[in-house]
Parts: sequence; C-alpha cells; structure tokens
Amino acid sequence: MHGAIGICQDARKHKEREDGFCPRWIALVPKSNQHSSTVSCRVRAQLISSLRLIFIVQLLFCSTYLFAADAVSLSGYFTVLTQDGLHKPLPQLCSSNEFQVLVCRDGRWAINVRSLAKEDDISYLTFDGKDTYSVHYQNSIMGMTNGQPDIIATEPFTNHINRASISAGGYPFNVSDPQGRAQVLWLAFDAGSYLHDHPQKSMPLPWAYVRWNLAAYGFRMEYELSENAPNAIRSLKFIRSTALDLPDNEEFDRPELDNINRSVFEKTLEQRKKELPDGFVEGIFRGSESTNYHSMELPLAFAFKVFNPHYKKDDFSRKYEGIVTNVAEADSLNFSLPPIQSELRVKDERRRYKSAAKIETEVDYRLKPAENWLSKDALASQQFEAVIHDPVSDRKRYLGKLDKELIVKIALLISTVLPIIIFIIIRFKPKLPPSKKWYTIQ
Repeated sequence: MHGAIGICQDARKHKEREDGFCPRWIALVPKSNQHSSTVSCRVRAQLISSLRLIFIVQLLFCSTYLFAADAVSLSGYFTVLTQDGLHKPLPQLCSSNEFQVLVCRDGRWAINVRSLAKEDDISYLTFDGKDTYSVHYQNSIMGMTNGQPDIIATEPFTNHINRASISAGGYPFNVSDPQGRAQVLWLAFDAGSYLHDHPQKSMPLPWAYVRWNLAAYGFRMEYELSENAPNAIRSLKFIRSTALDLPDNEEFDRPELDNINRSVFEKTLEQRKKELPDGFVEGIFRGSESTNYHSMELPLAFAFKVFNPHYKKDDFSRKYEGIVTNVAEADSLNFSLPPIQSELRVKDERRRYKSAAKIETEVDYRLKPAENWLSKDALASQQFEAVIHDPVSDRKRYLGKLDKELIVKIALLISTVLPIIIFIIIRFKPKLPPSKKWYTIQ
C-alpha cells in the first residue's frame, strides 16, 4: 500500500466508545499520480505545439487566399499587323494600341483598347458575370464601296451613332472591331476562364463575325490553361477538323447564327469546305511570360498569329503582339460597364429566342450618353416563342462558381478557428485535484 494511512474525517463523527475503539475505521490510501501527471503534461505540451503550428500555417494560407486582392488591373501595349500574301501591310487593318484589362477573381472582366494614332478609335469588351457588353467607338463612318464594307467619311465619334451589342454568357459574339483587337485580348486574359467553365472541343473563331460567317466553325482546339484562376491560356491552336462539320441543313440552323440571307451562309460554308483543308491551323496563341499576382496567373507577354491557306506555309495573314507594362491590385467594387460616350445603336441578344420561322433573335434600340444600360427585364417581348440560348443556365453556372468559392472560404475559416478554440480549452482548462482511491478496513 502506497502512502500514509490517515483518519477519515467521517470516522471522527462517530462517537467513541469507552474503550477508545471506534466501531469502524476508514483508512484513506492516496494513489500516487506522479508518473501519469508527467505523461499528461508531456502530451499536452506536444498537442499545444502542434496546434500552434497548425494555426500559423492556416493563418498564412488564409491570409493569402481570403485577404488577397479580388481583382488585378493590367495595362500595356498591343500591335496589329495585317499583310497580304506578298508580305505587304494593309494600313487600314494595322495599328499600335494601348490597353487596360481588369480581371476579377469571381470571373468578371473588362477590356479597354484604344489606338495610339487615332484618339477616336476605342473598343470596350466587358463581362459582368452574366452578359457580355461590346462597344466600338470610331471616327469612321462605314458604308459600301463596290459591294464591300468601306470607310466613306470620318468625324468625331461623339457626332454620330456607334455600335454596341449585348449577349448572354462570357463569349464575345458581336464585336464590331474590324481588327479583332478586343477579341484577341479576350483570348489572352479571359478566354481561359470561359474554357475552364465550359469545357469543349470546339468554339467559333473569336476574331471572326461568327453570327453570319460559317467559315468560323468546324475547328477543334488544343490548349493548355494555368492551374490557378482565372485559368489564363498558356497556349492554344485552332485546327480545322472536318469531323466537326454538320449536314448542310444543320449548318444553316446553328443557334449561334443570325437570321440573314441564306446565300451568305451558303457562300461562307462553301469557303470553309473548299479553302480550309482538314488539319489546317487557322490560329496559334502563345503566352511567353506570366506573373502569379496574388495567386492569379496572368500573361505578361503574348502573341497570336492568324494564317491563310492561300499564303505560303508559315506566312501569317495577321499577327497580334502584346506586352504588359504595369500590374496593380484593383478593387472589384470599381467594376463598371462600358461608358456610353455617344449615341449607340444596341443589338441586344440577352433574350435571344427563336420562333418557328426563326424571325426574332435580337432586340435593337438606341441609348444616349445621359442614359444607362437597360436591364434584361426591360427587354421582355411577346413576339418570342422558344429559347435557343438560355441565359438562366449561364447565371446558374456563375452562381455555382461563387458558391464553390464561398464553401472554400467557410472551410478555411472553420479550419482556422477550430484549432484556436481547442487551444483555448486546453490552455485554460481548470486543474483538477489528484484522484484518490478509498479503501475500507475493519
């Protein structure tokens, strides 16, 4: 038996008999807890050290993710060189430009590109998470010369009506810039997010007029995306694939096409079949440098070449080159739609529907500088009968992406707070007296 035997306080309550013997003596035998206490303290110290390490790691990780910039602003310079088969530049389709791009972590983006030589040549392309807005301001008034689109006059863009478009989703369907500058900047900074959220083997050529040009279809893609959002494109090829062609009637009924003269579709389809052989590479995009700014991998330099099957091998018809000169943290709260700087003729496709005769696919209206962009609810029309593009599904995908990010943030918060609570419980847990076992002797 360990320890000394003591008289129980309860025994003292018994009345002693005359012979001095208590009828029942109770001996207290305290058990030694020295070894178990040492082990307990050692385990507690190791646990506290582990929790401290977990807390530090979680704090660093969460500070990187939760408190990182929610948007990045990039600016730089961008050149376009268009040439014929004899390497002779086509001046009207060549330009030197400056650009600014805003990329938000939640998937929104905004592009602004303007000519350095022409102050009145500005393009805006913006995605607000649901719809894509495109505006092109120019001092040129377009018309027709010998049956071909041409510049018939020039004047400040604020003095005449310019074109704008709105379409559902994140693909730039209606961009009126004849040089395709905004579309290529979209490839460089924002198309990766679209491809990541909409995995697919093919999509229309972004720099072409995809609403009426069937030569923009039938291309498979080979691409590599960065791992971190916004999943920027590292490399991309558009390769002609006859396996993606449809029967003629189905080609003419592609939901992406506008309701225009069927002869236009027949001409461009014939061009695709005869002039674009299977395996022909129409375009190659490459990002040569990148930055991992607040865990957002974005290109710092890029090049994109468009090829023509009638040119010599490896001779490009158009070349785009861009370089980023400034990268800065931005606030997504400053995100805004393109400015309305002149009267706009808007082609609005957010309620793009198809009737039995394929009559209605858009709503056309005008906006003045003092006015605001119309909401989709303001475009309700009883003429439309059947949906061919469901904006609701795009909204669900967008919300789903936000929900995933919210779940990640909540999980990180719990994994950070839980170790703190456990640490507090262990650190400030009240110490209990050593346990004692009682034995009774007669």
